[in-house]
Amino acid sequence: MVTPNMISNQITDYVIKHVPEYRLNKDNIRYGIEWITSLTIQIAIVLIIAASMGVFNEATITLLTGAILRTFGGGAHFKSYFKCVIYSSFIIIFISYLAQKYVHLSFSSILIIYILSMFIYFRKAPVLHKTKSLFNKKKKYLFKNISLTFITLLFIITIFFSSNENPIITCIWISVLFQSVSLTNGHHIVTDWLDKRTSREEKYL
Repeated sequence: MVTPNMISNQITDYVIKHVPEYRLNKDNIRYGIEWITSLTIQIAIVLIIAASMGVFNEATITLLTGAILRTFGGGAHFKSYFKCVIYSSFIIIFISYLAQKYVHLSFSSILIIYILSMFIYFRKAPVLHKTKSLFNKKKKYLFKNISLTFITLLFIITIFFSSNENPIITCIWISVLFQSVSLTNGHHIVTDWLDKRTSREEKYL
C-alpha cells in the first residue's frame, strides 16, 4: 500500500539523482515532502467528513491549530501512518462536533488550559520520533519557542475575541489542550497500548 513515506522517498531519490548537490540535505527534503503529503491527505479526509457533518468551520480551525502545534511541538505517534490518520481525524471531528453542539469554554477554563499548556510545552517540547536525528539543540530550542509563542498569540487573540458562545474559540483551546497532553508520558503509554492492541501478531511456524 502506498504511503507518504514511500512517496517522499521516491521523490527524494529522484531529486538527488538529478541534482546531486542536494545529497547532504536528503533527510530534510524527504521529511518536508512526507509532511506536505501527509498533511494534504489529512486535510482532504477531515474536511470532506466535516462538511458532511456540518462542522466544516470548526474542523478547519481545529485542524490548523493542531497542525501548527504538531509541526513545532511534536507528540506521540502510532507506528502505522494509517492509524495516525484515522485516530487524528476522529479526534478533530470529535472536538469540532463537541464545540459546536455541547461544550462552550469559559474564559477561566481557557486561562487554565493556557497555563497548563505553557507548562507542558516548556518542559516537554519538542517531542520527536522519526525526525529526531534532524534536530540539534539549537533547532529544538527554536521549535519550543515557536510553540510557546503560538500558544501565547492564541491567548491574546482570545482575550479580544472571546465569547462564551463561540465554538471557534472552544475548538482552538480543546485542540491546544489535546496537543499538550499528546506530549506527556501518559499519552505515549496509551498510544503504545493502542498500537499493540490494533496490530496483527505475527505467527511463526
